[in-house]
Amino acid sequence: MRLRHQRQQPPHHSWRRSLSGSRIRGLSSSDLASLANMSQELSGPHAPYMLIVYALLEKIKSGELKPGDRVPSVTELVEAYNVSHSTARRALAKLKDMGMTDTVPGYATFVRFPNQDGPS
Repeated sequence: MRLRHQRQQPPHHSWRRSLSGSRIRGLSSSDLASLANMSQELSGPHAPYMLIVYALLEKIKSGELKPGDRVPSVTELVEAYNVSHSTARRALAKLKDMGMTDTVPGYATFVRFPNQDGPS
């Protein structure tokens, strides 16, 4: 005897019917506006990866990190700033895009010497 698997119907979502109302499944219009701005917060100047970038730039400007010095690794950034690995990698990538660091794949990231040409 074979058992047939029946496809279950997805649950009924009344909030999908209309977006014209001021409330969608318990969220006010101000809550929805906050959610809409979330992507800007995650990519804007106060995004977690940018806070790490600002901190490392400050260390470079103050001379705490000098040209040729090793920049903290992804793992060190994760531990120091309590962020995910992807956030730490994004911070290091941003510094490289800004021309502030050079990366030796599989080894380390270093503060770029001022006379070097653009990002590599």
